[in-house]
Amino acid sequence: MCELQVKCDSQDDVNLKLNGSSSLHPYHLILASLALHVIVGHGKRSLEESKLRYRILFELLFRNLTDDGSGHLIVGDHNGSLGMFEQMKLMEECGFVDVECVWRERDMFIIGERRREKEEMS
Repeated sequence: MCELQVKCDSQDDVNLKLNGSSSLHPYHLILASLALHVIVGHGKRSLEESKLRYRILFELLFRNLTDDGSGHLIVGDHNGSLGMFEQMKLMEECGFVDVECVWRERDMFIIGERRREKEEMS
C-alpha cells in the first residue's frame, strides 16, 4: 500500500511526495477517488497555475505506473480548479493513452486511461 503525502507550506505551495520520494515501484493500477482536486488545491489561482499543478501530479502518477501497457489510472473526481476536459487533455500531453470519460453527471466524472508502452513512446 502506498501513501501519498501532501505537504502544504502555504495555500500556494504544494509539494507532492510518495512515501518520502517522488517515485515508487511501478503499479498496474492507481485509483484516485475525490482526491486530485484536493491535492492540487482549492485556492483561487490562474488557469496556467492550475494546469501546472495538475501536470505535475499527472506526471508523478504516470511515472509510477508500469510501462508495459498494463498501467492504468482511474480518476473519480469533480471539477476543481480545472475542468474535466482540460484534465483529460493534460493527461494525454503527459503520455497517457486511451483517455476516456466513462461516466459524468454535472461536475462529477470518472476518467480511465493507461500508460502507453515503451514501444509506443518511441
